[in-house]
Amino acid sequence: MHARFAVPSLLTLALLAAARPAAAFNPQPDPPARLGDITLAAGQTLRLNAHLTQQLPAVQRDGTPVACQVTLSFEHGGRGIGRSLIGLLRPGQNARLDLVGNEHTGGGQSIPAQPCIKVLPAVQNNALPAVQACAVAVTLEVLDERGRVTAIVADPRLVTPDSADQ
Repeated sequence: MHARFAVPSLLTLALLAAARPAAAFNPQPDPPARLGDITLAAGQTLRLNAHLTQQLPAVQRDGTPVACQVTLSFEHGGRGIGRSLIGLLRPGQNARLDLVGNEHTGGGQSIPAQPCIKVLPAVQNNALPAVQACAVAVTLEVLDERGRVTAIVADPRLVTPDSADQ
């Protein structure tokens, strides 16, 4: 008994060899950190995390570490919810911002919240181009009333200074 294998036709092989990935023009770049709206209920907390990855160059010519300005906030309908956090991060450092549901949901109702992350170019005191050093990994955690993580949302793309504002 002989095993039978499907052999692709020459036409199929020629089409596969000539195929190129599809490309389309996008006049507006995708926004970074596309976590979308997250529903915040009373008793829950949304925790937005930013981690400055170790990208090169990590130090300036004078040997000081590159620092990147990162802004974390939440919005609803284009308006800020709660406080925002603006900080300088060095490679390997983290920042986080919590949005507590009990402070922003009235009468037990839930509200949608949009996590927002903005990264500015590296702070530098010499001519070294350090834009590549500012790349931030983003996650969002949903915590219950006891502070236990019930869900984690991660953005697979790094947020950089040249990413579109969100």
